[in-house]
Amino acid sequence: MMDRGCLFAVLLSTALLLCIGCVELPGSEEEDDDDTAQLSKDYTGTLDITYSRDFPSFEATSQAFVRISKDGKVGITPGTPAIYDADDILQIEGGQMRQRETGTLSLSGGSGVVIIRGVDEFVALSIDTKIAGEQETFGWDEQTMSWISLATVPFDLEDPIEPPVEFNIFNATAGDGLAFTTRSPQISGYVTYEWRLVLIPSIK
Repeated sequence: MMDRGCLFAVLLSTALLLCIGCVELPGSEEEDDDDTAQLSKDYTGTLDITYSRDFPSFEATSQAFVRISKDGKVGITPGTPAIYDADDILQIEGGQMRQRETGTLSLSGGSGVVIIRGVDEFVALSIDTKIAGEQETFGWDEQTMSWISLATVPFDLEDPIEPPVEFNIFNATAGDGLAFTTRSPQISGYVTYEWRLVLIPSIK
């Protein structure tokens, strides 16, 4: 059996270990995002949201106008919806198929927040994206030598890229701006969704 002296030493060591675990050591705290700091200048620019397919081949882009002020306020104004209408033929084993897709890509709402991490400046943007369309598939009939509609289905999609999307402000001022892209394979090629931010700093 453990005597009282040994038992006390064990309890004391355990208590010290627990206390050490509770102490916050210098430098152990994670660096938090600072979403209240001001920027060095104002920015204006555009946010292009694009929906494209390789089959049928088309690209639809709707644009929003972006304003970022030095005090961290972000304004987004959606532009005109993009209307698309594409019709393509694909050669497949044993024949051919035809696909037609029509619809509208539209934007609404919009908000943003400026984030400072160390010396880097970011903006996180949110905007509602809606694709409302229709896909029709045709098959080739050798007897009638004509296309026959096989199926017509709606294609409705909201926020194919889930907001918010974060951009490095400095990188968005260079060249063609900064893009966030997702791609998925389809029967031929890919379907692609993209957000592209282009910013211009104020000269004041």
